[in-house]
Amino acid sequence: MRRFWSATSVAVLLGGFVTIGWLTWPDRAPAARPYEGQTVRAVVNAEFVKYSLTLIEQDLYDKLGVKLETEVIPADAFVAKTLLEFNGGGSPWDLVMFGPSNMPDYGRHFEPLEPWIEKLKLDFAMDDIVPVFAKVMLRYQGKLVSMPYDGDIHIMYWNKPAFERAENKAKFKAKYKYDLQPPKTWKQWDDAAEFFHGWGWDGTQAKLFGAGASYKPSGSGYSYHWWRSRFFSYGGNYFDANMKPLINTTAGVRALEEMVKT
Repeated sequence: MRRFWSATSVAVLLGGFVTIGWLTWPDRAPAARPYEGQTVRAVVNAEFVKYSLTLIEQDLYDKLGVKLETEVIPADAFVAKTLLEFNGGGSPWDLVMFGPSNMPDYGRHFEPLEPWIEKLKLDFAMDDIVPVFAKVMLRYQGKLVSMPYDGDIHIMYWNKPAFERAENKAKFKAKYKYDLQPPKTWKQWDDAAEFFHGWGWDGTQAKLFGAGASYKPSGSGYSYHWWRSRFFSYGGNYFDANMKPLINTTAGVRALEEMVKT
């Protein structure tokens, strides 16, 4: 199974001063609290994200004089509510957290960062950012408009005792006609998930789960992220060389049908 990366970005909507929290100063003595009196208003899609920003609030104020105010809009309503503001020509926020999949809708509302980096002579550290984020996901029409807040990857974990238990091996072999082993393909993953689901494969009478996956439809795109992991594993691409959509192809249909089955 191919690893698939996705990112959550933070983009600048107004005013260059709000980019300072993600930049480092070159070797010079900055003025004490150079942005004293400025307030940055951010909008995020979860309370835990708001909490993470509170960890830098005091340092941001002590060094730059910038106060940070953070609003939370639940993920399922986030895109609709923020775009309603932006498309109306206004915004109560200076920073917005969003998924790069929504860049075509958000990007035109964002302030490009490079002019501010040059104007303020900032040392913009990007050497620790995954290349696909830096070159593709942070940009709109070739211009840098956002910074990554986090990056996600699908990694498979398996319960080692469950796969090594002799009784489980025998039952699996009898049903699926091949040896029980950590999955290397989506077919093997589906078989293992089906096999282990709903019974005490640990020797107890408990009804245990066979696998964990997030297919819930939501504004965060969980089901979409899982679908495209299969889609790309089967050689799928979003478009051909002439930008003809390739979602409704063998790879895409197979990925969706397998998800529905599991």
